[in-house]
Amino acid sequence: MDKATAKKTALIVLQSNALLNQYLMDLEGDLEKNEYKKHCEKFGKVMAEIYLEILKPIWDEYPDLLPVEMDGNYQIDQKLFKEIYEFAQGQSKKYS
Repeated sequence: MDKATAKKTALIVLQSNALLNQYLMDLEGDLEKNEYKKHCEKFGKVMAEIYLEILKPIWDEYPDLLPVEMDGNYQIDQKLFKEIYEFAQGQSKKYS
């Protein structure tokens, strides 16, 4: 994968993970503790696979794309995540 595609892929995947994480946080108040824990475990497995199969290989090949939040040097525009959180909140309300 060329660097431009790797950068785009990493950003999209990070946004997807942020969306999954936000959804899990939203679920916490809606589910019983045991059910919530099961969802966390399932989502955690998915998010771990995303990291191992997509993000880690990208960052191994292009370490300069490793985000500051992951102890790298690449500064991601946080506006991207703000937009995804706002989208998630809107979707949550839409389906309530």
